[in-house]
Amino acid sequence: MAESNHIPLFLGLKLLHVFSIGCIGSAQFYLPTFFSKVLNLGADKIGFILSIIPFVSCISFSLWMSWADKTQQYKKIMVINMLIGLMFILFISLVASITRNEWTTTLLVSISYFGYAFFAYPIVGTMVDCATLRVLGDRKQQLYGRQKSFTPVGFGASVFLTGLCIELWGPFAVFGVFATCVLTFVFICFITDLSPYPWPTTLKTTISHHDNNVVIDNQDEEDDEDIDKPSPSTSMWDFIEQPEAMRFFVVMTFLGITMGIVTGYLFLFIEKDLNGSPALVGLLGPLASCTEIVCFYFAKNIFKWLGPRKMLIIAHIVLVIRCIIYMITTTISSGAYLAAASQPLHGICFSFLWSAGVVEADNIAPPALKARAQGILGTAYLGLGAGIGALCGFAYEYWGGIGLWCLTMIITLVSLFIYTSSGIDRLFHWLCNIIRQRRRGAYTAIASHSRHNDEDIIKDDNE
Repeated sequence: MAESNHIPLFLGLKLLHVFSIGCIGSAQFYLPTFFSKVLNLGADKIGFILSIIPFVSCISFSLWMSWADKTQQYKKIMVINMLIGLMFILFISLVASITRNEWTTTLLVSISYFGYAFFAYPIVGTMVDCATLRVLGDRKQQLYGRQKSFTPVGFGASVFLTGLCIELWGPFAVFGVFATCVLTFVFICFITDLSPYPWPTTLKTTISHHDNNVVIDNQDEEDDEDIDKPSPSTSMWDFIEQPEAMRFFVVMTFLGITMGIVTGYLFLFIEKDLNGSPALVGLLGPLASCTEIVCFYFAKNIFKWLGPRKMLIIAHIVLVIRCIIYMITTTISSGAYLAAASQPLHGICFSFLWSAGVVEADNIAPPALKARAQGILGTAYLGLGAGIGALCGFAYEYWGGIGLWCLTMIITLVSLFIYTSSGIDRLFHWLCNIIRQRRRGAYTAIASHSRHNDEDIIKDDNE
């Protein structure tokens, strides 16, 4: 079976995306509710546990990707790591029968989360994408979007099915859905050829250059141009010292904090504060995915119409609107349904901020540092930002749902002010100038010290 223009269907790659994101839609989104209802953990301790994944991923991502690049054994690494991650998550289901002590429970769950974050999350987060790009080879610019478009489908389906299973069989059903996703992923990985596809040379002229994924399209065009350009000697410090770069990554960190709060506590808030059923919570995935798919599909048109700067501003505004809606839901009897009805805003918000963020990072980075700029973006948004957002569970624990969403709205407004204020722009220019002066002073001192040492050596030789 093949797609148009005699291009292979790559069904295995599509299913890998479906079931890898299914692991997130099942376990990571529903476990906070399990921690609260079954393990009786407070929101502050849940926040600490949730922060483990983003913080550990800052190290585990680069470690496993470097190992995969070195060995080229993508399939072996993906299968083994996912099975190890499955064992760590399944161990959480046994904690309630092992101990009732809150601190011991927190310790055991934290160890399990650390193991999952170190072994399995890098596979779900990055290695599936890298394996896909490896298989597609020179055709990734045209075909990557077709594989990636199945990710929102898998996410929406996994969230819905997990909520339905919890409604039917109780909170422990989350582990059954997660295990099904992992084992299916492993099976598909076994039967899918992850070696680079041998493209015929005649195919190059027949492939359409339309692509649904803005990020890969822009990145590959830049990569093709960079081949013919001499690589500048710009260092990473020179890049970070640019005022627009510093302000952008600060803003993306703030957005990571707010989205980390939404990701970590929205499901728990709807079930605990609004008394929403697991089946209703399960609808949040499909509702968010429907707008996310549309926004990603028409991303090129949206970029031409708005541009990355306006897209990031709109993402801030949508986040503020969501926070206001969530605060209103606590005052009405049908609040759970209103919160669920507003979930399509999540798809708009995430697709806008992530697409615009990736393109903006690419635009402000010099040619030699574009890949590392994406790494800094991931660390700022998915690592540092999401980790701090997860730690904001103290607000939920001591101030309740209204306090949590009020804090989220304040952080979002601060981020929007930083991104749009001319006064803040001057502040970043001032900070960057100070950093440059200090670096130059340090370089001058090092160079002077080195010169004196060379003169002493010459004198000794002459003597």
